[in-house]
Amino acid sequence: MLQPYSGAGSPPMFGDFEAQRHWMEITLFMRYTVLLSELLTYTPAVIYFVCTSAISQLTGTPRLSPGVLSLFMFSYPGLILIDHGHFQYNCVSLGFYLLAFGLFCNDRRLFGSIAFCLALAYKQM
Repeated sequence: MLQPYSGAGSPPMFGDFEAQRHWMEITLFMRYTVLLSELLTYTPAVIYFVCTSAISQLTGTPRLSPGVLSLFMFSYPGLILIDHGHFQYNCVSLGFYLLAFGLFCNDRRLFGSIAFCLALAYKQM
């Protein structure tokens, strides 16, 4: 070893053993909170967006089947890799934005603006 590590020569302090012993439970809890937030925000927004067929209203083209469109939206790699892997909770902002977009397409501007403000303000600190 070229240089000693930062805790060399000093005994463990301030719950070092506790943190090492419970890291799997903490990781599992964080994964479940990401999945729960996705189920509460992103999933209903996708269902609303698909059921109201906002895409066909904008483009005028025949829309994809709701099942295929939902499959594409739920299998988005950014959500799977970033949200579920790094606990970023971006599905909440995306869910609010998708809900706002669907509401705007259905001329529900007040609720759409509320959902859009929630999407913008969610990740602000």
